[in-house]
Amino acid sequence: MRVMVKFDRDSIITKRVLPDLLDRAYRSVLARRNTAATSSNKTLYFVEDVLYSVSLLNKNEAMTPTTPLANICCEILTEDVNTTLKIFHPRRLVEVAEAINSLSLNQPRLLDAVCERLARSDSLGKLQPPKICEGLMAISSYPGTSKAFLRRLRKQSVRSKVSPRHLVMAIQSSGQFADDEDVKTIAYNMITRELLRPINGDSGENLINTLSVKQIVIILRTVNKFDFKNIRVVKELETAFERKLGETSEREISMFLLFLREYGESVTQETGAALGKRLLCLCSDGGTLEPTSFVTALRSAIKLFGKTNPVVLSSYLETMEYLCTPKTGFLSRIDSFQLSLLVESLVFVRYTEENILLEIATAIVKPRITGSISPSASYRILNSFNILVTRTPSQTLQCFEEKLFRLLGSNLLSAKIKPYEAAGAMFAYAKAGYILELGIFDHLSELVSQNAWHLPPRSIAQCLWSCGKMYELETNMQKLPLAEAPPYLLCAAQLVKNLSTRSSELTAKDLAQCLWSMGRLDLYDQYAAETLAEQATKVLSTCFACEIANILWGLSNIGFDQKEPVITISRRMLDSDVSASPKEAACVLYALATMGVTEDEIFSNLTSSMIRQMDQVSAQALANTLYAYKTANKRPPRTLLDAWVTERLGIVGIQPVSFQWS
Repeated sequence: MRVMVKFDRDSIITKRVLPDLLDRAYRSVLARRNTAATSSNKTLYFVEDVLYSVSLLNKNEAMTPTTPLANICCEILTEDVNTTLKIFHPRRLVEVAEAINSLSLNQPRLLDAVCERLARSDSLGKLQPPKICEGLMAISSYPGTSKAFLRRLRKQSVRSKVSPRHLVMAIQSSGQFADDEDVKTIAYNMITRELLRPINGDSGENLINTLSVKQIVIILRTVNKFDFKNIRVVKELETAFERKLGETSEREISMFLLFLREYGESVTQETGAALGKRLLCLCSDGGTLEPTSFVTALRSAIKLFGKTNPVVLSSYLETMEYLCTPKTGFLSRIDSFQLSLLVESLVFVRYTEENILLEIATAIVKPRITGSISPSASYRILNSFNILVTRTPSQTLQCFEEKLFRLLGSNLLSAKIKPYEAAGAMFAYAKAGYILELGIFDHLSELVSQNAWHLPPRSIAQCLWSCGKMYELETNMQKLPLAEAPPYLLCAAQLVKNLSTRSSELTAKDLAQCLWSMGRLDLYDQYAAETLAEQATKVLSTCFACEIANILWGLSNIGFDQKEPVITISRRMLDSDVSASPKEAACVLYALATMGVTEDEIFSNLTSSMIRQMDQVSAQALANTLYAYKTANKRPPRTLLDAWVTERLGIVGIQPVSFQWS
């Protein structure tokens, strides 16, 4: 049976007689187990032959009925393990380890004894180089024995006797010990010397030309583990991979792109586009791709070639669109984690095709996904889908977004959610305006406030803005009594204190979010207000009109009484590179008047800007402007009112008429 399985397992005769052979082997092993002579040499050799034959069969097809037979064989070998170790040649011990590994058997006692015996020098010296490489794959969980095997490959005379297949095995196994300097040296020699060793005399060819695509990818990933930089073999391996692109599977493409991404190796756009076209070719004619491999390939391509590179990414996105159609079944096979990564990838590339987004949303809300999704994946989907809906206005997508918050929101109550995920989820809730389950938002805000020092200032600023936005939506812009204040209000106060000590790290946008939220939540902290206002004067050159308007509105709403920084900030509106909309100009005028700042130049300049954009002036903006003039004890310019009446209301004043008498 051993000979047939090893050398002729695919023949018709073998396939016909194999079931009967297995049945006889099973009955024979059981019979020998029940006799007193189980530890005889012939019995142990026979049992090992059966065990090894079963493991060889398992490499081609899963044969679950053989697992009990393999376990019985291992138990017989374990009963008198000392005899087994004594009579077995090291080659047979390697075969036992291979069988236990390939069949995933739980036989720790036998495997421990085998590995301990193989680590001895007298055993290693009896093993042929190819068998050493095969054994490395089986004993990878035993560092001592594995390193002893690898040290045998230190000699070039030993390495030269192995085939390319066995050399790849050894290289792959060495990657598990990337921190060991001795193993690193051995791996470097195997990769840089043996792979480049000439074959066929002066033809210029080397072992790389004989490798399969899968073997090339395995070696490249090992190179990345050891962090071997600037070695010639990497370029040759990449070139060989590109030559054999027509033979690649989606898994090999994803592993190759992942290597390039992690290793930091540059690659041409033509190569990236060719890989994408190969993926599209693999799923054409009714085919499909393995979800994890495709998502990994897509994300790696985005990282390597940029988020907005149509030359490369078009084929990847075309493949994604095909896979998301119902006929492929791709979305019915993808798990929740990979689905969350796919949705996040669509955010990166600014994807806006509504039909595909609807297909993905439909897949997300199915019980198969919502019933098994993790808190991290829930956060990623909610945050990403919210951005996609913002970019693709659609009533149907908005309905799906609300359904997603309802189905996935409860997962965010988990203790496993990370602070940065809680911060992102708060921002998503606020942008979506979802206020039906505020208890979840309260939990997220509490988690963020407790871990604020572990978050960057920008994330905290966004969380503070989220609190202000949710308060605005919940109260309809009406202040609540202190006793009725929502729990997240207390958390917002803690976030303000945190940011006041880290104000030097805040950008103009961060400051606008912070101060707007303080104004909306009526959170007055003297030290925080002064610190943030001072930081605003330092980053003034980077402020746009919208940010200046929010900063000044927030300061005015909390009763900020220091005019000097307010005047400095407001004069930024006079610069030529700042263009304010009527709404922003009216907001600034309202805030300045509220704080008692009545600079004529600022009032005149902003009013003139509104008159030039009269077609965009709303009634609210006009009311705010008139209120500002009244509060500042100024007379509003007549041209502003005339332009509003004429251009917005369509009322034409009575013009004097002159008559000529004949």
